[in-house]
Amino acid sequence: MKGEMQKSIGRRQALFIVLLLFVVSILLRLPNINRPLSKHHEYNSAVILVNIESWRQAGGGYRFHYVPLLNYQNPGDKCPQDLPNIDSSGNILYLSFGPGWYVIPYFIYQVFHLPVEPVYLQVINLFFNLAAVILLFLLCERLFDASQPRRYQSILLACFLFMFSPGILWYLGNGYVTTGIMMPFVIAALLLLIPMLQSADNIRTSRLIFLFLLIIVLVYIDWFVLFLSAVSSVYILFKIRKDKRYLPLLFAMAIACITAITILFIQFASYAGMDNLMKTLLFRFTGRSIVNTGDPFIVRVGSIVKNIVTSYFPLLLLLLLSLAVVFFKKVRTSFTAPEITFLVIYAPAVLLYNLILTEWSAVHEFALIPLSILLVIVATRLIITLAANRVFYGVIATYFVIACCQYYFINRPGKVSWDGTPFDIYKKLGQQVQQVPADYKLFMNNWNAVIDVYAHRNITPVVNIDSARAYMHRYNIPKAVWIDHRNYQLQKIVILR
Repeated sequence: MKGEMQKSIGRRQALFIVLLLFVVSILLRLPNINRPLSKHHEYNSAVILVNIESWRQAGGGYRFHYVPLLNYQNPGDKCPQDLPNIDSSGNILYLSFGPGWYVIPYFIYQVFHLPVEPVYLQVINLFFNLAAVILLFLLCERLFDASQPRRYQSILLACFLFMFSPGILWYLGNGYVTTGIMMPFVIAALLLLIPMLQSADNIRTSRLIFLFLLIIVLVYIDWFVLFLSAVSSVYILFKIRKDKRYLPLLFAMAIACITAITILFIQFASYAGMDNLMKTLLFRFTGRSIVNTGDPFIVRVGSIVKNIVTSYFPLLLLLLLSLAVVFFKKVRTSFTAPEITFLVIYAPAVLLYNLILTEWSAVHEFALIPLSILLVIVATRLIITLAANRVFYGVIATYFVIACCQYYFINRPGKVSWDGTPFDIYKKLGQQVQQVPADYKLFMNNWNAVIDVYAHRNITPVVNIDSARAYMHRYNIPKAVWIDHRNYQLQKIVILR
């Protein structure tokens, strides 16, 4: 009876269940939605909100050619240092990668006249989550064999595993990040690219144009698509040896990447200058890539593995158990031709992205978000092959429970974090220093960007009050304050002259 029901699940029913599951994923997040910014890489949300308010204070983002800023426009918030990423007015520029993740929420806040508060950024994030889920549904339809009797059960499973991975629950909910909002565009690019890689008959002008535009949008958000394009281009070169009709696809991807990088460089250089841009990008690449001379490579790889476990532990558990069953029971499982194409181009792209940008991936857990759909597709294929009906539902229930437990353990509901720190500790401190006049520079130790959001001021991190005085003397700063705190609880504000 259950087998017949599974076979009878159609596209509409499957999509309806997926959307229902998405609503459940929102309900799971509710205890954390609109919680004060505090932990787990929420500094990303903080810098986005600072930028929105700063552009507004200056009269609009166009005044900076939409180059992101890390500071407010108050006199005391400008930076006196002479560095490539600081303009002539003392604004700190963010030039690591494309400004798309800044520009998108800025225009949404502007169009809807939203106050600069975190909750609206979280709502935007959930819309990107929904788009990623729907596009993943469509991608799985293309990857999974239409003749497979449990096809839509497989698609449901893939979407379920993706939605309820602890990392996805957080980073496409509270933790607004560049790799999160790019995922709908990445999946859309795969929807266009995989059929063309499968057969030259699928290479059409309309598809090439849409792929061209998607690559430009993706480069405007993050560098990941360059790795995907590079791996796909190598794959296409092997295809061209047998079929010259693949040349337009290779040409379109190459021109798209060049155009996207050119647009990005022109935008940044038009405001910051090409020399400053190149110096900043080189500095950021050196710090975030495999050439970083800080921690040993093996230590950084260990941190990446830890980040993968933190984000996808229930999914990894399923994968390991499934692989063990395949190995010990010698079960034969086969991937469809589209699945193999996906694995061949996507797996190396994720590997290169996270290993070449080793420091970035080791420090920033959200750098592993592109890995999500790779794990999901492989896990789905193995589970559907191995699990009988009763086992299948047991696996799903167990995964859901473990995922929820991990998500709530890391992001504990209530007013206090798992380590005993109140979630509003940065908010309270920020609100307390709002009293400082706008022309005073603010100094403190153990600074966190989240404090800036609630203070509506920029705080300069230094080691101690003597370092603050030395900073004032070096850069001829007439007025400043030292924020004396103990574990982010304000003790006193000391005026420095």
